[in-house]
Amino acid sequence: MAGTDHICDTLIIGAGLAGISAARTIEAHNKSLDGGAPISYTVLEAGDKIGGRVQSEKVDLEPGNSVIIHPGAQWFHADVRPDSAENPLLAHVREYGMKTFHDDMPRDFFDRGKKGNFLKNMRKINEARSLIDGYQGDDTDLATFFNNSNLGTGSALATTFGEVETGAPLSQVSTHDVRELVACNRGEFSKDGLGPFVEKYAQDIKPHVKLNSMVTKINWKPDGREGVVVQTANGDTYHAKRVVMTTSIGVLKSGNIEFQPPMPAAHADSLSHINMGNFNKIFLMFDKKFKFPVNANTHLDAHTRSGHDVFYLSRDNGQPLITTFFGGELARLCDRDPDAAVKLAIDGLAEIWGDDVRKHIIKTKVTQWGNEPLVQGGYSRVEIGHHHVRQQLAEPIGGVLYLAGEAMGTTHPETGRNWATHMAGAKLSGERAGREVLQSLSQGVSVGTAGERNTSMTRFVR
Repeated sequence: MAGTDHICDTLIIGAGLAGISAARTIEAHNKSLDGGAPISYTVLEAGDKIGGRVQSEKVDLEPGNSVIIHPGAQWFHADVRPDSAENPLLAHVREYGMKTFHDDMPRDFFDRGKKGNFLKNMRKINEARSLIDGYQGDDTDLATFFNNSNLGTGSALATTFGEVETGAPLSQVSTHDVRELVACNRGEFSKDGLGPFVEKYAQDIKPHVKLNSMVTKINWKPDGREGVVVQTANGDTYHAKRVVMTTSIGVLKSGNIEFQPPMPAAHADSLSHINMGNFNKIFLMFDKKFKFPVNANTHLDAHTRSGHDVFYLSRDNGQPLITTFFGGELARLCDRDPDAAVKLAIDGLAEIWGDDVRKHIIKTKVTQWGNEPLVQGGYSRVEIGHHHVRQQLAEPIGGVLYLAGEAMGTTHPETGRNWATHMAGAKLSGERAGREVLQSLSQGVSVGTAGERNTSMTRFVR
């Protein structure tokens, strides 16, 4: 397929929150210049819209009855640790005048349909969090850690720290990684939805975004001697001095993008020890007649009669909607057999509220992030003993490639909080990569002069 050659100073791959944040950093630099030469940049997005895993979708149910669902990210999470700084995205929310309401995540616990002891479960969760925060030993999985601490691995801990939080069972969750990450069990909902937030957040950089531009090959050489050449599925070729990669860990590990030469051994090894957790949602949408027995945004932790741990968000955002969170094997069930997953979710809810609930569910929808080729999973999870790989992957490659996203380099430069796996982490990681690119370019490493640049870059890919 014949394509077109393009040249820019910086190429950003991916228009999710990390890619948008990297572009915003360069855009802010350009606007701050007083007569200097701006940094040219282009954002390539493989899909047909911006936002990545941050989406909002309106679903019409019946006349006068509709809901807004969030297939991916949903909260502006807050760190529950004492004296913690707020989510760095909230400053933008206020800037845009968007309405939010606080979610303390009120929770009800159920075991095979019987309501559990709230105080007992919360004490166990809080004790587990305290023990994790104070742990200084060798890394171990949370199942072993909890059992050695005489906490056990009951449903409350499984939903708080395991499948529903990380997309994997406690036996596959790194204690060190959980200790270092922001601890979230509260946050802010956006009444306007996260889709509108992304649109506002990306407003200034939208002219630089090219949709439906899937990258297939990246040719690079270290130290910026001849820049980077990126090829897309539609036949276009992009020549750039620097490239910021913000694709998901799932895409990076898939091999769908060819690196020539391959990634350095340190990065390849780090990539082998970080995976995408399995995470999906099932939306149960109700008719107007149904009377919910709980307040808006009540969280239901349920250990079902089938032996599964399921997490429900009831009256999601005050709507006639229950969002069901499936992690681990249940998330894989969504990818493999969505009808079976819906049945399991409804059966679990019927155990709590009775069989009458079934007739009021008028529409359902299942996410299948594991089947989505541009994501290939939920969000990142490191293997036991390898929590350091998040920072290792954030190290520049050859002075020309920079990796960013919710999985890597997501620590707030002022507070020291690690926001990996969250929207805030994607923002911080993209900003970090953008700053590093600007610093690198300011050091005078260039790809030929303006007059000879095209020849020099083209020679690299021929």
